[in-house]
Amino acid sequence: SIDLERCKDETVCYIRESCIESKTSKALIRYRADKLKEGECDVIMQVKPLTKSKLHFMLQVKGQNLKREHGIKLVQKADLFHCKIESDKEEITGNSIFILNFLGSNKFEPQSIFCSFTAEAKDKSLPFGVTFHSNSDVPSIVYSKDSGVVTAEYAHNEFFMWSEFMTAGGCNHDLVSTSNKADPNKENAWTEVDITRHRFTCPFSPASFMLEIPPDGTKSIVSSSVHCETVHWHYDLGGVKTKIEGKFAVFCSEKLCRKCSAPAGISCAGCTNATFAAASTADATSCASLKCDNGSFTVDGGKLLSGEAKCSKSAEGFEWNAEGTELKQAACLQKIDCTKPPQ
Repeated sequence: SIDLERCKDETVCYIRESCIESKTSKALIRYRADKLKEGECDVIMQVKPLTKSKLHFMLQVKGQNLKREHGIKLVQKADLFHCKIESDKEEITGNSIFILNFLGSNKFEPQSIFCSFTAEAKDKSLPFGVTFHSNSDVPSIVYSKDSGVVTAEYAHNEFFMWSEFMTAGGCNHDLVSTSNKADPNKENAWTEVDITRHRFTCPFSPASFMLEIPPDGTKSIVSSSVHCETVHWHYDLGGVKTKIEGKFAVFCSEKLCRKCSAPAGISCAGCTNATFAAASTADATSCASLKCDNGSFTVDGGKLLSGEAKCSKSAEGFEWNAEGTELKQAACLQKIDCTKPPQ
């Protein structure tokens, strides 16, 4: 998805100038960090070089009564890239000098059209898009509404846009691979990473990455950070930054024992609430915990489960269990020795 924060340093972005406070022109301009009138813009293009010959394009328009079947185009005399939907099938077409492939999910709705794709030059010996550097036609984003065709033209000459694309270049993203992968030790959840970014992120905190260098798993490393610096990939381990040589695979790695939440409580005679503690957001190796400080677990107010509560993956997600019993709801109950008289 479009993330305008990335326009500051790792992508090249274009928006309507009128989206910026105090501006009125409808033309497209380079955007970095200006304050937007409504916090967003109706027309945006975000571009990220993945290699010297392959770029990631994201085109987005918002409005009312958009013609989803017409999609969205980048045009310079002829269609360079055209995303559309036909018979509920997404299609991308464009100039024959590019290899085009969708990347991630797209949206074709009457209020919003979003298209994400890679464009790779077939001739890798030439600068990306060199054919269009001297084309006298101005690049434009084109889409349609019920009221007609809408065109947002670039405010400068054609050369600037094509030369600007590569200013956000850096590391070779083709060196990186990712996927959802099973941990052979069944201790972690390994999930795919958005490898189009220059600093990888995970959907949990603190981030933890599993790296395989090379991707066949010869060398495995757990790191707190994987990022691009100038033109080289690096990982951090114990506060020490190390350059990665060659290809590697990367996954978000979260310990399974972090993923359980507090179970629902139960009401029963003599029962007290179990003590739940979430995993630390400062330590990726910490686990969530569920304890009975005084007594044993019970799920029905009768049977006692004296074993330790452990977090494990279930068919429905992640659940606590003790002595083989799932603790979807639980409380603590002190064991009473009936052979002793009351104190």
